[in-house]
Amino acid sequence: MGSVLSSQKISSALEKAKNICIVEEAFEIGGNNLVVRNLRPAEYDLIIKSIAGFTNEAEYLNAWQKAYVCFALVEVNGIDFRGVDFIEVEEADSKGQKKLIKLETSTYLRDYLVSTWSKEAVYNIYRKVTDAISRAETESSSNIKFLVPEESPSDTFRRLVGELKEIEDEVPPTLVDAILAENGLMRKSTAEEIKAVMEKDSEAGWEEVQRKKQEAAAPHPPSVEKCEGMTFSPFGPKTPIPCELPKGHDGSHKGLNLLWEDPTPTPGESSPPAMERPDTSKRQPLNQMVVDVPAPPLVQREVVPAPRPKTKAEEFAALETDADQIGAIPRDIITGAVTDETPELSHRQTGVNTREVMADLDKQPRVGLNPKFRPLR
Repeated sequence: MGSVLSSQKISSALEKAKNICIVEEAFEIGGNNLVVRNLRPAEYDLIIKSIAGFTNEAEYLNAWQKAYVCFALVEVNGIDFRGVDFIEVEEADSKGQKKLIKLETSTYLRDYLVSTWSKEAVYNIYRKVTDAISRAETESSSNIKFLVPEESPSDTFRRLVGELKEIEDEVPPTLVDAILAENGLMRKSTAEEIKAVMEKDSEAGWEEVQRKKQEAAAPHPPSVEKCEGMTFSPFGPKTPIPCELPKGHDGSHKGLNLLWEDPTPTPGESSPPAMERPDTSKRQPLNQMVVDVPAPPLVQREVVPAPRPKTKAEEFAALETDADQIGAIPRDIITGAVTDETPELSHRQTGVNTREVMADLDKQPRVGLNPKFRPLR
């Protein structure tokens, strides 16, 4: 038999270990001071049982939040509910007599307190409960170190792909394809899917090829109506030929000298008169006929040579001549006469060789960048 340990020896140590990571959140709402805490495991089970009868989504959500608040409340305006399991209330029975009955603390808070609050108040208090839960999760793992096995790149890839496959059914297929396409990936098709697609494409392609072959092999309909019951044609015995019926024809295939008409007369019927053919022995082909075409008269035109382009010296001389005729240049300046009224011209100027000047004018102009040019900045 194993050893026995007295609870008196371990009570102090166990008292310190109670309520590990039970985190409380104190706040004020509507002028009231409240304190909430995170929940214990058994309280989660009680919450699920209390909301099992709700089927409407809105009612289910409201009942879920109210249940969380009822189990999480530990203090209201200084009234402490810590460690309180039941609350006695007076209720009248069917005979009108008041009796004391015990209600669980969560039930009492739900019926006598939380049910009087607004939906917005319940929601905000529920958020403070979630804050307490988040703080408890952080505190519970703050001083604990876990042994995490080192993952190789292939193991990490397999783990992440497995997680993706787990949530793939919860994401719309079009969104999955779009996300895979952004990363250059695509979903793998099964052999059955590929075979079905290939068979469908092959069947559609085969039908298209056969249809084109039939269209190419099918004879084009004749542009004229085909005569029925035809037994003779000049192209061979019993060879039907397409022909166009004359306007107003009664469709009996009987006409005068028509190609589809059987020349053999029926008994008791006289043969129609033969159609006279013109004599073509004396005809002369048009390409052998001599046609006199009058020739157009010849017109003698005088050949005038093209004028020689003038040089610059000749152009300047013509300008001076035109200016002299209209009186634009004084005659004494042209002739070089010197008068007393022009003292600067009183002495004789040195002569200038006009031929050299004219030759300089006929030279090609110089091109290139002006060395004195300075661009604007």
